[in-house]
Amino acid sequence: MELSQDKSDPDFNKSLESRRLTVPPFTYHCRGKEIVLPDKTCAYSVSNGSLTPANMGIVIVHDIFGFDINNTRRFADMLADQTNAHVLLPDFFHGKPWSLDDFPPKHTEVFTEWLEKVSCWEDVSALLSTANTYLRTLLAEEHHKKLGILGFSWGGRQVLRACCSRDYGYLAGVSVDGLMLEPEDAEKLSIPVFFMPSGEDTSIEPIKRILDKRPFGDRYYTFAEEGHGYASSLGDLNNQNTLEAVNQTITLASAFFIENLKEEEAEDGAEDEASNSGVRDPPIFYPSTSSFSFPSFLSPCFPPSLPPSNLPFTFVTACLCVCLCMLGNFKSCSCNIIAMSRLSLSLKTEGEQTRNLSRHLPGG
Repeated sequence: MELSQDKSDPDFNKSLESRRLTVPPFTYHCRGKEIVLPDKTCAYSVSNGSLTPANMGIVIVHDIFGFDINNTRRFADMLADQTNAHVLLPDFFHGKPWSLDDFPPKHTEVFTEWLEKVSCWEDVSALLSTANTYLRTLLAEEHHKKLGILGFSWGGRQVLRACCSRDYGYLAGVSVDGLMLEPEDAEKLSIPVFFMPSGEDTSIEPIKRILDKRPFGDRYYTFAEEGHGYASSLGDLNNQNTLEAVNQTITLASAFFIENLKEEEAEDGAEDEASNSGVRDPPIFYPSTSSFSFPSFLSPCFPPSLPPSNLPFTFVTACLCVCLCMLGNFKSCSCNIIAMSRLSLSLKTEGEQTRNLSRHLPGG
């Protein structure tokens, strides 16, 4: 489907006309750095500000004004901190964004032609693949699958396209005041997407009606008092209300990524554990008429099951061992655990169990 926006579209023109550029500069010193990806594309890269290694990667797709925008980079910095992620903001327009000086466009036809060119999905998806590969080089192997994508305006549309298949590598997406969102794309969504339109954006009700039927399609938040572009190029962060709206957007997006990417990690871990053990959800204690299972942390010292006749004594022995461990006598405890576990298996009668217990306990 061709991406185009006819100048007769009232919603589109309403958005353009209402965003006359009167935005004063906002003082912020970005803490990330510009890098060059393997395909020679420039990108803004930032990681969490703490010493904790990042455990996820997030690609940000900018709006039509490109990746060299202070507000957009501030968003990337804060998102990295709140999600403990590596965040990458590639230059999808390769140094040729639409100029802020020509917005709203003086010649809509020229703008539409440019928009169609930069929206070629073959080019966009190729750069997303490059960005994903780069992010994985920064993450530990166990976190390679934990990738998310977030986009503003034009970028919000690309998020919708990228989330139509898991083949693109993402587990969750966030569309902030996305433009040109198509219901037919919503039909194809295969992963959770959080939609955050502004009060000026086209209603997402057609998309909402589709996604409300999905198990993951119920995340929407409208910033009704904000204009299109509030969280990126067109936002006046000197305005306290807008600044708070942007910070709330970052908080909501961060929580969404953490929730969905952590769930995926937990599911993978559970599947791996079940695969390795050959069982699902093994109980910690499982008494029966034929055997008794010990907690997994005692498995090096005790066999997986014991005859019922030895159960009372062995259970008491296990409790004593745990108490010793809790007191911090790990070295002596380990010897006593092994000695007592072997002892419990060799005893035949309750009398023998009592006599041997008194002789072998510490101080006995």
